[in-house]
Amino acid sequence: MSNDKGLLIGSITILIGAVIAIMALVRGPWQAWLLIGVFTLWGLWVVLILLLPYMQQAKRSPAAPAAGTATSCRRR
Repeated sequence: MSNDKGLLIGSITILIGAVIAIMALVRGPWQAWLLIGVFTLWGLWVVLILLLPYMQQAKRSPAAPAAGTATSCRRR
């Protein structure tokens, strides 16, 4: 997961390139549909490749309770 920042920056670069290409080469009603498709595919890719591993890791290892809460014990 240390390379996630590089993956995200690379995916944003590809997204910008695709958007510029669509804006420059496509006119008419196809332009809106292609832009919607590109952003949808990019959003799905980000969720599946970058967020899903974090969500699975969070589900496997719940956070420890904070100090000073009712679950912590103190010796006197």
